[in-house]
Amino acid sequence: MIKDRLDILIENCINIIQDNNILNYNIDIIDIFTHSNKEYDEILSTLKEESVIVKTTKFGNIYKLNNPIKTKLGYIANIKVRIYDGKKEGYIGAIDLIVDNFDTYKSNINFNNKIVYISNENNDFIEYDYKPYFLYIIRKSNVK
Repeated sequence: MIKDRLDILIENCINIIQDNNILNYNIDIIDIFTHSNKEYDEILSTLKEESVIVKTTKFGNIYKLNNPIKTKLGYIANIKVRIYDGKKEGYIGAIDLIVDNFDTYKSNINFNNKIVYISNENNDFIEYDYKPYFLYIIRKSNVK
């Protein structure tokens, strides 16, 4: 279940990365959105055997994999499982990338209804909303 979700997210986000000329990035987190309490519990039971919790957030825990997964985008070491709350219906997940120079990257973006800048008390990020997935370019790691 987790591998299938990761494969779909990565394949689709590769297109966004290529179309928007996103270079020099590292994967911070892959965020899996669950669609029921049962699905959430099933994913957690798998992750408990393969990872440790490194951070707790109001949306779900971030897990560090014991063995990072090599993908076409790079290595995935951190996975967050979003607690089911009904707010992300129709979305399967998100990928958070850290770029070398966030401010330079941001200054070159043509923002529109699918690409928006968001700032909150924890981080600044650029959200690419391509339902059923999101890609986030973030200023700093969400894991630390």
